[in-house]
Amino acid sequence: HDYLTGLPNRQSAIFHLSSLLENKSSVSLIALDVDDFKGINDSIGHAFGDAVLIEIGERLDRMMKKMDIFASRFGGDEFLLITSVVSPEETSLYVNRVRQELGRPFLYNDQVHLISTSMGVASSVNGEYSAAELLANADLAMYACKHSGKNKYAYFDSTMKNNMLKKNEIIGILQRSCKEDGFEILYQPQVDIFTGKVAGFEALLRLKDHSYEPGQFIPVAEGTELIQLIGRIVTQKVVRQIAKWQDSGIVPLPVSINFSSRQMADTGYVSYLQGLLRKYHVAPQMIEIEITESILLENNDKAMNLFADFRKIGVGLTLDDFGTGYSSISYLTYIPVEKIKIDKTLTDTYLQEGKDDFIGILIDLAHCLDMKITVEGIEEQNQLSRLQKYGCDYVQGYYFCRPVPEDVAVKQIVYSIK
Repeated sequence: HDYLTGLPNRQSAIFHLSSLLENKSSVSLIALDVDDFKGINDSIGHAFGDAVLIEIGERLDRMMKKMDIFASRFGGDEFLLITSVVSPEETSLYVNRVRQELGRPFLYNDQVHLISTSMGVASSVNGEYSAAELLANADLAMYACKHSGKNKYAYFDSTMKNNMLKKNEIIGILQRSCKEDGFEILYQPQVDIFTGKVAGFEALLRLKDHSYEPGQFIPVAEGTELIQLIGRIVTQKVVRQIAKWQDSGIVPLPVSINFSSRQMADTGYVSYLQGLLRKYHVAPQMIEIEITESILLENNDKAMNLFADFRKIGVGLTLDDFGTGYSSISYLTYIPVEKIKIDKTLTDTYLQEGKDDFIGILIDLAHCLDMKITVEGIEEQNQLSRLQKYGCDYVQGYYFCRPVPEDVAVKQIVYSIK
């Protein structure tokens, strides 16, 4: 038995599950994990975390005595439930009863707390899976819940395994690319809407020798600590490229670098960037950092300190993807950004007859706050004309140019200077 909750422990659960499967019994496995348990321990304390686990154990123990269910503490904040019910309808009833039981408030030191859980369900009919396979399937389903917003449950299906295999493949590719210079930077021009000249570039990361798109490998990187290393690699490549242009006698244009909310954990990033700028004799004004509102949502105070550090070393700040997430106009009144970028999703939705006044309002808002605005995803002449009517500052998109290698980008710099 588990020392803390009194429930059967991991060893007992595996023994019980293996016995059922070896006897060709049909079983369903429910892997249950407390959402953000680390945050609970960090913010309220480990004593409260232990109290939560104990209370969950007591509630599950009561359910064991009333229902056809075997409950165990599998380790940490994960619990494992085993039942002979395998039909989706009946299994859903069991899962919802567990969710209802654990959804009741937790009382600790006279304060009420609500705890959410994520659950993954996997079934084996007549012993078709081994214990290890069934455990892996339930875990995959549970982590699918975690990645889709938590406080849910999901049934295992084969796509989850395929997705996990693909994710592991991408992680391996990213790890090798970090060690073997497997990344390249493409540069997409940001064009002054009235002069038609390139005013700067956005640095966009690509894999050199693999077909995975950024939309596939960036989220995987952000789910691991690799994003911190990759962020530094991108930064170094961009700063070195600007220095290379300078050494060739070309006056460079500013380059914007995307900064993920997951890079907040890289507390030495600003110092690293400042060191690169000094080493390669690149002016801080040549770098713009593109942030998203998710940084503010996760840790506002920490984010504000980060922004202040960026401003101290002289680099610019741009708020990316404005209007696509949890956008709040109040952000614009206190975060020290100089530019706002409107995402392609808004461009596609609103930059058309009868709807484009919305984009015009966003442009006016930016200008009222003394900010410049860039609209992304421009692919047609009529979109450009509408933005010119509203006084937009910069545009970016395939109408002008796709992301290009540095040897093509340098020609655009020369043209813009002329």
